[in-house]
Amino acid sequence: MHCDSALFPDRHQRLRQAPSAGRCTSPTRIARGSVAAWQRGSNENTNGLLRQYLPKGTDLSVYSQAELNQIALSLNTRPRKRHQFRTPLEVYNDHLRLTEATAGTIH
Repeated sequence: MHCDSALFPDRHQRLRQAPSAGRCTSPTRIARGSVAAWQRGSNENTNGLLRQYLPKGTDLSVYSQAELNQIALSLNTRPRKRHQFRTPLEVYNDHLRLTEATAGTIH
């Protein structure tokens, strides 16, 4: 078991102060935010799409897991220009197929 506060990168002070900080949970890693300039546009676009369902400051505790899963499915099955109008789910599945196809090969 690890404590949440030990898993946050130093740059995320506000996350350390979140209500869950300090509770011990199973080991997980918090993904770093978009650092590179090329990541910011996609991140901001995704945030905008998410805000259509959940306005900023929304209390997520009023939503069931099923409702949140439906929002995620809606976002992941929406075509994106950056993916040549394929959905993020299609891009992810293509990546998995490619990974499986090359898993046994030596590079």
